[in-house]
Amino acid sequence: MQVLSDSGTWQVWKKVGDNGSWSMEGSGSTRDDAFLMRDATTDKAILVADDQNSYASAWVSPNYNKTPLPGNWGRVGSDYSGAGIGSDGTVCYKQSREVNTANTYTQILCGKNSANGTWSWSTPTMAEKAIGLRHSYDYVFPNTSPGMYTLVSQLDASFHDISDYSLAGYSGFEYIFNGVDTYRSSYNSFSNWSHAVTAPYLAPVNTSTAPEIRMWDAFIDNQGRIFSSQHRADDRDNNSGAHVGFYTTIADSNGNPIVQHKWTELPAYGRISAFQDGAGKYWLIWDNQSDITFMIYPMNVNSDGSMSLGKGVDLSSVPKQANVGGIGGSLLYFTSARGGNPILNYVDGVFMTTNNQYYYMRLRLP
Repeated sequence: MQVLSDSGTWQVWKKVGDNGSWSMEGSGSTRDDAFLMRDATTDKAILVADDQNSYASAWVSPNYNKTPLPGNWGRVGSDYSGAGIGSDGTVCYKQSREVNTANTYTQILCGKNSANGTWSWSTPTMAEKAIGLRHSYDYVFPNTSPGMYTLVSQLDASFHDISDYSLAGYSGFEYIFNGVDTYRSSYNSFSNWSHAVTAPYLAPVNTSTAPEIRMWDAFIDNQGRIFSSQHRADDRDNNSGAHVGFYTTIADSNGNPIVQHKWTELPAYGRISAFQDGAGKYWLIWDNQSDITFMIYPMNVNSDGSMSLGKGVDLSSVPKQANVGGIGGSLLYFTSARGGNPILNYVDGVFMTTNNQYYYMRLRLP
């Protein structure tokens, strides 16, 4: 099952069996992203998005009737949404509301959809928590412990709102992608809200280039540890490359870092995605973000958190065989079990060619 979102609309397409054809199951409107999830307790598809007409809403298969999410989801200064589903069927939807990027609020609502299609919410309406500097592009993990959710979030703030940068006279690109934080709370109260710095922010070293810690991926393994993979670029090393490349941080269940590892085996460009399969094995996918050249590696994770890569397999020929109009390299995406979806021994991918044809692939893991 795949969701396509573009030009203010979303579509859910379903494929039955390995050799079945694709058919569109549902469609609707969205102001920004659309998040497709599978409820393992009912086998239903659930999609949440910021609808063009009625703010945050949910649609559930097979009929995809729209249900507005209760709460005062502000349209002005609100965006950067995210969603996830827990193994118990709990869905959490998050938006960021901002006065400016130094004064932002996390808006969140969690609930379940029953077998007969009705929703029950953990709170009567959306809850809101002030967090300060904007953190967004969240990975949302409900049910990380009973009644709790976890957000793994990217720092994304204007340099005007970060004192280190304004005091240094920085005048480069306005938005600073520089750090990863973790937030945890219960579904129905912020009384046990916690915040941890998972990948620490870096101060500026000149007035034109900001150090970068840009999160590409996050997942929680079967031991409850948080894995966050990032690309880092830091010119304090005088462009020697010592601090440029891909890193994976392992943190405890609260987001406190245990290990930070640089993948020296990988090129310093492209993208990475890491995940754990149903057998408990770890994997890492690297792609070059331009012509669908990608590799998959077994990822060795030791008891102390130290990591290494096994022998990689080049799978670039898989999408290139389908290239009839040139590859749109920025649209190679892989999904794996996150936020409570069943952990299986395969990973699904989708990419789009430059003549706007979408292709789906499934990588079966040994």
